[in-house]
Amino acid sequence: MPPAPKSRNPANESTFVPKRDDSDSVYFRETGADKEYAPATAPRMPMRAKSAIPPTNYGVLYGALIAVFVLAGAIYWFAGTILKTKSDDISSVVGTEITATTQIFELLPTAVTTATLALVPMTVTVVPPQATALPVIAGASATARPTARTVITNTASAEVATQVTNAPGGGNIVPTATADAQTMPLLLYYGDATGSVFVPVQRSLKIVGKRVAGTAIGALIEGPKGSLQRLILPGVIVKSLTIKDGTAIVDFDRRPTGAGDVRGFVSLVMTLTQFTTIQNVKFQINGSDIPPENGIPSGRTMINVLNPDNLGSDALTVTLYFVANDGLHDVPVTRFVAQTSNVIGAAAQAWLAGPGQYGNALRRTAPAATQLRGINIQNGIVTVDLTQPFADVTDRPGAIRTLVETLTEISGVKSVQVLIEGKSIGEFLGNEYNRAFEARVINPE
Repeated sequence: MPPAPKSRNPANESTFVPKRDDSDSVYFRETGADKEYAPATAPRMPMRAKSAIPPTNYGVLYGALIAVFVLAGAIYWFAGTILKTKSDDISSVVGTEITATTQIFELLPTAVTTATLALVPMTVTVVPPQATALPVIAGASATARPTARTVITNTASAEVATQVTNAPGGGNIVPTATADAQTMPLLLYYGDATGSVFVPVQRSLKIVGKRVAGTAIGALIEGPKGSLQRLILPGVIVKSLTIKDGTAIVDFDRRPTGAGDVRGFVSLVMTLTQFTTIQNVKFQINGSDIPPENGIPSGRTMINVLNPDNLGSDALTVTLYFVANDGLHDVPVTRFVAQTSNVIGAAAQAWLAGPGQYGNALRRTAPAATQLRGINIQNGIVTVDLTQPFADVTDRPGAIRTLVETLTEISGVKSVQVLIEGKSIGEFLGNEYNRAFEARVINPE
């Protein structure tokens, strides 16, 4: 049996109480009835186990850091996009203001109000009179056509009117080229080697500050290239050029041509009226109008006129082309023909007849015995059927070229092909001629 528990005697029990004194012992024991205190070693208090520090999860830490960087980058990108958009908007506004300012403060005009037009390509304007129904050429199926009287115009801006002065003895009013210069083709009129006919050439000129008309006049004063003749005296100075209400006023320091010679004035008028903004030209010398003189035109006129039948004002006019004696230029001749509904056929027959009174300056490219067998137009392509003598033509390129130039002057004609006795021309002149030829630039330099 298990031993019986002992009885509890409180007197024999001692208690420990904490008490501070100068000894090393912290605890005293109460003993005996008088509760004397004796130092005693305090029982050890159980120590609380330290909690273990959890291990660091570096993967989570790195992931958090990457997430922070990604978020920061997204915020930076978003803020940069907004700032760039605002910057572009501001730049656009500023650029618009600068452009507007540039347009406002271009070259100042003279005291006279002038017209300012944009540059556009050269066009051809046909002036048709009313045609009466007359028999057409045998074999032709062409319908009634407008007259081939053609006015070549250039719709480029004539220029902002400005005071332009040459250097003494210069004769060139073309301003010094700058960054805003552009090159465009202009028609210039000179004389042929014999001085008998006017020859148009197309020259590419550098235009500065929209001074198109002034640049053209400067090129006339500088003179032609090759065998052509100048029609304006060298060293002439243009003191001013003003354009107002369709009239160009050109002020020279002296007469631009020799006494009694009006060809230079005709050249100036023909050159300036290629621009649609100029219909008339007025000439001055040191601010005073040049007195009226026979042969000085004020507006565009016909040049190299050929009227062997002395037809009246009710006649049609067709523009024919012949090779100049130098063999380098094709010259237009304004030929009067009787009224007809078949203008294409009339032009072809007039071309076969030759240059007439201008035979000393121009060549007859088609053999004299050549006749027109028939002519047809379909979809803008003209087919010309000539007789056998044309196969003996000497200047093959010149003959085909001037025939094409003549017929493509007529409205609606896009290209020309030639037959001989109803057969392909290639059988006679070579395969290179066995095709339709389109209109070309006249006398490009």
